[in-house]
Amino acid sequence: MNNKIFIFASIFLILLLENVHSQVVLDRNQLKIWYPKYLTDVVFNLSWKQISAVSKDVFQGLNKLEILAMFANQIQTLDPATFTDLSSLKWLFMYANRFVNLDPLLFKGLNKLERLYLHNSGVKQLDNDIFDDLISLKELDLSYNQLTSLDARLFKNLRSLKSLHLKSNRLTSLIDPNLFVNSNLLYHIDLSSNNIISMDRNLFVGLLDLEFIYIMNNPINSIQSSFVQQLCASNSKCHVYFLV
Repeated sequence: MNNKIFIFASIFLILLLENVHSQVVLDRNQLKIWYPKYLTDVVFNLSWKQISAVSKDVFQGLNKLEILAMFANQIQTLDPATFTDLSSLKWLFMYANRFVNLDPLLFKGLNKLERLYLHNSGVKQLDNDIFDDLISLKELDLSYNQLTSLDARLFKNLRSLKSLHLKSNRLTSLIDPNLFVNSNLLYHIDLSSNNIISMDRNLFVGLLDLEFIYIMNNPINSIQSSFVQQLCASNSKCHVYFLV
């Protein structure tokens, strides 16, 4: 997404979350667990509420909800049925929580979801099927977590993905050339500040829309820059940003 459009959309979202009178507001509380009964909002803000758990039917019947913000809480786990009724959801903000592992069925049925923000949430592992239903996903932020590896099948159904953020994890290698094989629309990928020491030369082959690869602050940058530049060998628009 164009940066100006994204900034405008983010500001607009914040204004919605803070000022729309029809939204549910739960400010100035210390909720630990919440069981709402009747909600119909298109935009729903559950952020900064110190919530540590939610019931599995918390969003039951909200099939028109498009934007859900539940960031900056203390949530550690979510029932796999938590988002089952959110068939219209497009933006999901889940970052700055205390997740370790996410149930592989958590995002099942969210085939309209376009943006998923999971950064800074303590995630250590992702099941290889967890994103299978996210066929409309355009942006995925997994940065500032504790991922050490990525299964070759993790992104297999993300055919609409354009921007992928993996900065500041603990990745050590990306050696499977099929990791992004179906993400033909990928435009931007950030792998900076990991522990990557090896990377397959053909990792980005066929990604003709890819323009920006960020791999600075990785041990792999100590090798010859000619190898790093080969990551974009099949795409004249592509640029690799790295330090040697």
